[in-house]
Amino acid sequence: MAASHQPSIDATELFEILVREQESRLRAFIGSMVQSPEAVEDLVQDCFLVAWKNLGKYDRTLPFGPWLRGIAKNLALSYYRKVRRDKHAFPGEEIIDHLSLLYSSLDKAPGDDFDAQIKSLECCLEKLPEHQRKIIDLHYEEELDTRQIAEFLGRTREGVKKILQRGRSWLADCIQQRLSALGMEPIREATREKG
Repeated sequence: MAASHQPSIDATELFEILVREQESRLRAFIGSMVQSPEAVEDLVQDCFLVAWKNLGKYDRTLPFGPWLRGIAKNLALSYYRKVRRDKHAFPGEEIIDHLSLLYSSLDKAPGDDFDAQIKSLECCLEKLPEHQRKIIDLHYEEELDTRQIAEFLGRTREGVKKILQRGRSWLADCIQQRLSALGMEPIREATREKG
């Protein structure tokens, strides 16, 4: 009997997954507080940077979105303290708190917490065909680049790239289907529209 494959997921990979899932909501949340598109973009990037630096403080049993929006709220308040020139543009802390509550209602669906997302990823990884899983393991767990994987497995580099691309796409669809079955709204459509 073959040993079951237990993929190890590191903090960087998990953070990237959560960032992709939360980016459009975070951008909308910040955009509802800040009028300047350039400032919105800067605050989104700053928010992810602060979140990454403080990932060790995040309680993995709670939804990621509200934690991220808490960081965004603090950054927006700091932004308005710096620009001060247009006090009427600032929506006010009460309005920001109300926006936070409205956005939190989007996070009530099952599957939004860190552990549920990891469970979905692990289940989907187990369903991958062996050759795709091997290449994904070599790339993400062993941190080999496509050239190294191609040499190790006796494949072409282009072939490895295609298998990685198909594997990631299949995993994204699988995870989305699992989360949709839990009642979460699909998020890949917004990603596809961006190009």
